[in-house]
Amino acid sequence: MTRSSIAWREAWRTTVAHPWRLLLGMCLTAGAMGSVAAIEAATAASAMSALAADEAKGSNVFVIRDEAGPLDGRQCESLGSLAGVRSAGGVSVPVVDTLELAAVSVRTVSGTTGYLHILGYQPGPDSQAQAVAGPSLREELGVLDGSQLEIGDGGTWTVDVLPQNERASDRSRWITYIDVAPSSVGECWIEVERGMSDVVKQALPAAFSGAERLRMETLGAAEASDTVTESWATRPTRFGWIGAAFVACIAIGSLLVTRRPEYALYRLVGISRRWVWLVAALEGALIVTAGLALSLLIQGVLRTQIPLSYQNVSASAGLTSLLLSASAAYLMTTSLACLVTAGNVAHVIRTRK
Repeated sequence: MTRSSIAWREAWRTTVAHPWRLLLGMCLTAGAMGSVAAIEAATAASAMSALAADEAKGSNVFVIRDEAGPLDGRQCESLGSLAGVRSAGGVSVPVVDTLELAAVSVRTVSGTTGYLHILGYQPGPDSQAQAVAGPSLREELGVLDGSQLEIGDGGTWTVDVLPQNERASDRSRWITYIDVAPSSVGECWIEVERGMSDVVKQALPAAFSGAERLRMETLGAAEASDTVTESWATRPTRFGWIGAAFVACIAIGSLLVTRRPEYALYRLVGISRRWVWLVAALEGALIVTAGLALSLLIQGVLRTQIPLSYQNVSASAGLTSLLLSASAAYLMTTSLACLVTAGNVAHVIRTRK
């Protein structure tokens, strides 16, 4: 049996022989590391919630138009294959029309499936819709998915209804005819992935090289996005793992100090100081590991209280904090073990300090 394995066995034996020390150290370590990790996870979930609220309004949707005329519909659709683009689609210039049955004025446009997807439309597997109506028409006229509507002089159309959402708030009384491949569009809508806005913006002028007066704006204002991004980058808790590791190290060191007379006895019977240091360091590492395990268990329970769409990001932030603080606690405890096992052997045994 190697000296390292003997040290491991001795560290394990002495740790288990004092369960109160292990339990106290585990709770103090988990409290220090887990509290900072929980704050990080909650902060990340809050930031994601604010960003998602902005995206729901369309802060990540670019509306592109050429003030000199229509845009090429094929070029618009091709933008859907760009890296960082979730969906792209075009829509025509709206015209005023009438629903014959109720004599209600509506605006009608032709739009691609990509455009409707950005507005939140998800057709069912059996959908036969030729057009999509705004959500207000469901409330005002009782229009349902699959309804037949007679629109102006254009005949009868099978329509689905858009779900109520902020992106479609100003189009709630519009009807969009589904046009799979329009040759030209009045506007091109592009929904981009989070963090990819600048990359996509740089590619747009080249994509619409034939446009004379290209204009681009976002569908919704990014009211919270910039503030949230800045707050996340400058949050006070981003270095909290250092403080958590320090508190954990102090707690573990206080427990290891009570073992100083026993470490001195090891050295008195001829065991090298290096081996005694290794035993003390491993005892501290076992307490850190137990605290880390308890922290992970608590984080797993807390994760269930966070909305599903934010759980991965929140858990990642919390786990990163835990791993950083545990790694730092391991290093600090190892250094502290050197101090605990140092000193005059006879003096330590005599004074038991």
